[in-house]
Amino acid sequence: MLLSMVALSLSPPLRAARSLSRMKRGVTEWGNGGRRRWMTRQAFLRGGGVAARAEPESKLRILCLHGYTQSATYFSARTGALRKACKSIADFSFVDAPHEADALFLEKQKEETKRHNTSYLAWWNMEDRSSRPSIALRYTGARHSLDVLKTHLDENGPYDGVFGFSQGASAAALLCAKYPSSFRFAVLVSGFVPRDEELAHMLRKAQAKEKGIQMLRSLHVFGANDTLVLPERSRELAGFFGDSAETHQHTGGHFVPSGVEFRKKLKEFLSDVHLD
Repeated sequence: MLLSMVALSLSPPLRAARSLSRMKRGVTEWGNGGRRRWMTRQAFLRGGGVAARAEPESKLRILCLHGYTQSATYFSARTGALRKACKSIADFSFVDAPHEADALFLEKQKEETKRHNTSYLAWWNMEDRSSRPSIALRYTGARHSLDVLKTHLDENGPYDGVFGFSQGASAAALLCAKYPSSFRFAVLVSGFVPRDEELAHMLRKAQAKEKGIQMLRSLHVFGANDTLVLPERSRELAGFFGDSAETHQHTGGHFVPSGVEFRKKLKEFLSDVHLD
């Protein structure tokens, strides 16, 4: 609630007493054209010194899916700046994938980081363990992961949206395809259409439904210099979400951007969804 008053010609002790009283009530002073206006500290911080527009009472709940070889803890740490920027409108919930990443190229890395108790998790692995995730044609464990995520939704939902990175973004897209009514929106960073034909078919099937995946709001984010998931692969995934899909390209590589530009873009996107 915004409180306004004209500054009167009061004696210094009386002005100090009234100022202290307002401070105790959580009210902050700011100047405006020679007048003094008073507002709650919460409104001042939220509005940046001006009256903020009315916001929905509840925050968005967002399910977050990490990338290949990552974990919920790691993904949470890497998105701290984004979460801080959006803390007034969204709560983020991070979950671990149910499989251990078992690609052969990881063995040396796992040995070197064993003492740090690092988790290397996956939403699916490659059927050919010698293959790289970006080029493998057959996956194992993906359907089990979707079942685990559906159980999580049933037990911990509802969620408004899903946020995924890399393999987690593709898993999020598959989750939206299989259970489109579970979310209102998706934010997919460095996502891609799975090369495994069985999983790719899930996306095509969902796209063909009248009230399928294209009914969701979506934001697709990718790096211009990403050599692991090329920008065209992320654009291909965006195509399954219909004409309303939004895209955002940053100048970096294979990571979740956290700079000012993307923080602003993400908050604007979530705010629009929040007020729908």
